[in-house]
Amino acid sequence: MSSPKVAGRMALWAIELSEFDIRYQPRAAVKGQILADFIAEFTITKDQEVEETPIWRVHTDGSSNKHAGGVGIVLHTPEEDKIKCMIRLDFATTNNKAEYEALVVGLDLAIAAGAKSVVIYSNSQIMTSQVNGSYDCKNEMMKRYLEKVKGRMNNLQIKVIQIPREENQEVDQLARATSAKPMIIPKETTGNNSTTTHSETFVLSLGSKITTHRPPARPQANGQVEVTNRTTTRTPTRETPFQLAYGSEALIPAEVGLTSYRVESYDKSKNEEALRLQLNLVDEVRAAAAQRLTRYQDMMAKHYNSKVRHRDFQVGDLVLRKVLGTTKYFSQGKLGPNWEGTYKIISWHRKGTYYLETLDGRKLSHPWNTEHLKKYYQ
Repeated sequence: MSSPKVAGRMALWAIELSEFDIRYQPRAAVKGQILADFIAEFTITKDQEVEETPIWRVHTDGSSNKHAGGVGIVLHTPEEDKIKCMIRLDFATTNNKAEYEALVVGLDLAIAAGAKSVVIYSNSQIMTSQVNGSYDCKNEMMKRYLEKVKGRMNNLQIKVIQIPREENQEVDQLARATSAKPMIIPKETTGNNSTTTHSETFVLSLGSKITTHRPPARPQANGQVEVTNRTTTRTPTRETPFQLAYGSEALIPAEVGLTSYRVESYDKSKNEEALRLQLNLVDEVRAAAAQRLTRYQDMMAKHYNSKVRHRDFQVGDLVLRKVLGTTKYFSQGKLGPNWEGTYKIISWHRKGTYYLETLDGRKLSHPWNTEHLKKYYQ
């Protein structure tokens, strides 16, 4: 204001605005009013209370092999109760079909339980993407499965989420155990011109019924060793191969002449009835053995994976690639480099495998496993 020029301009503006009767009034603090407005806007009165719909969580997984398939479902209620379901698919199927079968069964269970809001968890990328609409469904069979799923979703508030397989281990074990192929009882051929198909003689545990079996396309070598092998309990299944195949325990020929309770208390009239009873229960014995085998395999895999150093890369990371035997320069001998690069990760193919490109933009033709990659630090 000490400048005459500025003071003159201010005087001119004061003369121009004097006719409007403008008064200056300082603004009060607005923090308290903002808080009051926020509380008034977002406070729900008794008339506005919205009843929350209980959310049911369903984990699904499917498994298949060349003989059959299986599905596993774990249903979590809003009260955190857990319902497990295992279904065997006694027809030829694929993994994708088994995943859809598991989803259909999971939705049926949720609907039967009276669920209105359901969250589905599955590790199948194809199935979850097709249901959510991010993938197109071109296969006719898959389209029919998708229509069944959509029909069940009409009356539900549903969300389908893909999760890693590691977070879906429980249903994965159920599905794999259910799809495990049971052992088939070999059929004996009888008749005037018939010959037996196995070599060893077994005595069933409840009597002295002798059945002769000869292995096909194998010379009769050391019979005692083969018999012992078939009547020895296996660690993974906790059952003998003979028990799983024929439904009864057996004695090796060397034990037949020994004094034992089974030999001394043999009763021919009760023996046949006891054998039939054991045959009726053989399916349950095989199912339990298959579950124990699956648990044993999972335990072995967990022990092996505990020694594996986990390495993950992100898209855009710079890595070095291990020089393998086919790409090694043998002329350089031991002094040749063990790693080559630098390469850039552009996408991932599946867990643990990545697509690479050189720094000048040339993409490599096939993906590489993390075992052959290590991070490059600039």
